[in-house]
Parts: sequence; C-alpha cells; structure tokens
Amino acid sequence: MFKSTFVPQYLTVSDRKFKDILSKAVPDGHKIYEWLDNAEKLKSTRQLAHTFNMMYYFKLQQELWKDYFDLGMTEGIWAPRILKSAAKQHYTCVSYGRSEKFVEQRQKTIQHQINRTNRELQQQLIYLPEWTENVQPSIDSKFLSTTVEAMVKHGQYRLNMEFKHKRAMLKLDADDHRFISAVYALEPTEEQIVLIKMYWQAIANEQKALEEVEILRKRVSLRRLPQSFDKILNESIAPIQTMLSHAILHKDRRASMASRCSKTITQYKFDLMAMTIAIAQDTARGYAQLAIDTKNKLHQLDNNSLRTATEQLIQAIEIRGENMKKRAQELFQYKIISFFEQAPAVDNDKGNVSAGAI
Repeated sequence: MFKSTFVPQYLTVSDRKFKDILSKAVPDGHKIYEWLDNAEKLKSTRQLAHTFNMMYYFKLQQELWKDYFDLGMTEGIWAPRILKSAAKQHYTCVSYGRSEKFVEQRQKTIQHQINRTNRELQQQLIYLPEWTENVQPSIDSKFLSTTVEAMVKHGQYRLNMEFKHKRAMLKLDADDHRFISAVYALEPTEEQIVLIKMYWQAIANEQKALEEVEILRKRVSLRRLPQSFDKILNESIAPIQTMLSHAILHKDRRASMASRCSKTITQYKFDLMAMTIAIAQDTARGYAQLAIDTKNKLHQLDNNSLRTATEQLIQAIEIRGENMKKRAQELFQYKIISFFEQAPAVDNDKGNVSAGAI
C-alpha cells in the first residue's frame, strides 16, 4: 500500500490547531471555534474529519491503482523491468507499474476500505443532527459537516499534488520505455546507437542545467540562498569582525562600518548567484547545441538508399527526447514545490557583520 506523509492527522493534532484550521475553512467559521468548547464536541468533530479524510485518501489510492491496472491491460505487460546499467545508459527508470496479481489485490483491498469507511461516514452523518441539537449551544449540523468537509479537502492539497505527480510519472515512465523500444525496433547500427545515446545524454544534461537555473532563480526570488554561500562568506568576514571589536573605535563609526559591510556582503551573495545562473544557462545552451550537432552526425551517416530509414530513426529519437523533457519538467516541478515549501528560509543578513553582535 502506498503511504504518504501528507495525510493530515486530525485525531492527534492539538485541540487549538484543530479548531483554528476548522474555523478558517469557510466564512463564518469562527462560530464553530466558539462552539467547540468541550472535549466531547471536539472528539465527535475530530472523528468526522478523520472519516472524511480517509474516504478522500482511499479514493486517491483507487485512482492511482486504476492507472496501474489500465496500463497493464493496455500494454499487456505488467511491471516491465530493465537492467540498472541499461537504465543508466538511457537516462530512464529501471521499472514502472506493478504485477497483475499485486494490482488486483490492492484494488480489492482499497475497495473494501472505501466501502467500510463510507458506512462509517454515513452513520456519523445520520447521528450528527441528533447530537448537535442536544448540546448547548446547538449548531447547524449541515453547516458543521460542510465546514469539516471543506477543511479536509483543503488539507489534502499536498496529498492531491503527490498523487497527481505519481500518476503523471507512471505514464511518462511507461511512454519512455515504449519510445526507447521503438527506436531499437528500427534496428540502428552500432555507430548509430553510439550517437543516439550521446543525443539522449545531451538532452538529459541540458534538462539538469535548466533545472539548476530555475532552482537558483527561485532561491533569489525567495531570498533563500544556499547555506554554503553563507558559510564561505561568514568565514571570510571573521577578520573584519575582530577589527570592529576593538574598543578604540567610536561606537557610531563601528555601527556604520558594520552596516556597510553587511550590505556589501549581501549584495555580493546575489551577484555571485547571478553569475552562477549565467553559467548554468550557458551550460544548458551548450548541451542543446550538442544534441543538434549529434543529430546532424546521424544525418551524415546515411546515404541515398538509407535516407528514409535514417529520417525515421531521427524522428523516433526526437520523440523520445521530447518525452525526456516532459519527464524532467514533471520531476522538477514537483521537486521545487516540495523543496521550497519544506526548506527553512535562510536569513541572508544573518551572520553578517553586526555592531550589536560584537
């Protein structure tokens, strides 16, 4: 079973946190915050949220495993696998999909979980008007259930993204293997195979460089520079900090020079980032040109009698190359969202020269 770290835990989150996120789920949600004034109300509302949460979670799992099943049925191949060495040479994954038996078992298990959870949810919704009206102050049960469901849907934003990414990668991985097989089905010569691998390597390296560019740009826009930058520069200003600690310096002059030094170093960090971005961009352009040059070499290998076959081969490797780009973009988009949502911000003024810290 696929388990995610992004499944909200409504049964264990603190009372204050639970009430806070629930009250912000809909307009007038503050009414619920005021209404959840004892442990019994909180317990029942938490349980309803948990059941809604698990229902949506199991449905996401159901969609993912349906994709596994549909893929296996369409291709007639379940859990295809290639050697690690071959995957490395072709810049692709070792395997994708699952065995037919395992997929069918998972589908049955998930359907059972959905049926069981749905029964629990219906029982809770039937019981909801009764207990919400019998407590003081009473609350509209429909408003409460709508608010809880809205909170759960919003809380599964990252979970939905994760499953969407997995479903996208499953298709891209399957297409990648299929496109590679289509190239070899054209029976290229050994000389052509060498150039084909060079072409795909150039595309892989180009995508890696482009990813580096976008990550660096994102860091600059969010002022989250690599900690290595801070470490190097902070070590370099140690002598200045020592000089500024001398008692002979006037207090105001010390503060002024410390401020100037901090601003200079901060600007230098971003200048260094700009230079790094420019280098990464040139690197990407270099690999893009290498891919073009390699493709031209393939053209030069043909003769009049083989020209049509060579054109078919080049078209096939280009199709696979485009899928490599789509695959790299999908991986990058998910990576950058995950990284910058979880990574702590680096204060780019922290560690610089400060008169108050001396």
